[in-house]
Amino acid sequence: MVKQLNISNSEYEDMVSIGTIGLVKAAKSFDKSKRINFATYARKCISNELYMHFRKRKLLEVSLNEPIINDGEGNEISIGERNLIIESFEDNIVERETFEHYISVILNVLEAKERLIMLYKIAGMKQDEIAKKLNISQSYVSRVQKKLKRNIILYFTNTKPYKEPIHFIYKENKYIISFELAILKDTLPMLKNGEDRIVLQLPAYLESFSIIARFIEKMVK
Repeated sequence: MVKQLNISNSEYEDMVSIGTIGLVKAAKSFDKSKRINFATYARKCISNELYMHFRKRKLLEVSLNEPIINDGEGNEISIGERNLIIESFEDNIVERETFEHYISVILNVLEAKERLIMLYKIAGMKQDEIAKKLNISQSYVSRVQKKLKRNIILYFTNTKPYKEPIHFIYKENKYIISFELAILKDTLPMLKNGEDRIVLQLPAYLESFSIIARFIEKMVK
C-alpha cells in the first residue's frame, strides 16, 4: 500500500510506520459480528491513517481520483473515495477526527434537503425510507447521494473553506452539536441573556442522527 503512494525513498519507512499504526488500530477495533473480511477492514484503517497524515501536512499530491489501493475484492479505492465514500458508515469511519470533520461538512456545507438526506443515511435509513420521510422520490435520494460524494470530498480535504455555524464534536460517548442563534428560526425562551448558541447533546449512536435531522428540519433556517 505504501509503495502505491509513489512517495520518495526518504519517506518510505515513516509511511510504513504510520500504516502500521492503522494496522494495530484495525486489530484492536475489528468486530467479527460485522461480517466483513479483516484484510478489507485493515486496508481501510491503514488507508485512513495514511490519508490523515497527508491531510495534516497538506501534502495531497496524489489525484483524488487516482486509484491507489485494491480492497481485496476487486475494487480500486482512491484517496478521495477511500473510507469517506461509504455504504456502511460505521464500518468505514475509524478515526474520531475524521468522523467529526465529515459530519461538520455535512452540517455546514450541504443544502437543507441534501443535509437531511445524508443525516438519515448515516442513521441507517434506506433510500426508500428517506424518500418517504422527506416526501421525495427514491431516485432523487439516490442521485443526491451520488452527487454529494465528490462535493463532500472537496471540503473534507480542505481544498474549499467553509463557515461552521453548526459545530459538532464526539466526546465521552456523546454527540455534542451547538448551533449559532443566527441560523435558528426562533429564539428559544430557555436561553439565558448573553448566550449566542444552543447545545444539543445525544448518546453516541448512529441512530441519534435521525434526531439531529429532525431538529435541524424544524429549527434551522
